[in-house]
Amino acid sequence: MTTLSQLRVGQSATIMALNCDPRNKQLLMNMGLVPTSTITVSKVAPFGDPIEIQLQHNKITLRKNEAEAIQVDCHD
Repeated sequence: MTTLSQLRVGQSATIMALNCDPRNKQLLMNMGLVPTSTITVSKVAPFGDPIEIQLQHNKITLRKNEAEAIQVDCHD
C-alpha cells in the first residue's frame, strides 16, 4: 500500500485507512474521505504541496502532510 501523497496526477485509488490523530481523522472523514472511497488526483503544486483530489463530484485540496496520513490502494 502507498499514501495519497505518492500518487501522480490522474492516478486513482481507494482509501484504505486514515493514520492521523482523532481530531484530524474526524475532519477528513467529514469531508468524505472515508475508507472504501475512490479518489483521483487532479492537480499537484510544483513542490508537491498542496494536492487537489476529486472525490465523486467534489474537489478537495489537502496539505502534503495530510495526504501522507491517508493510506490508499492504487488502481493501475
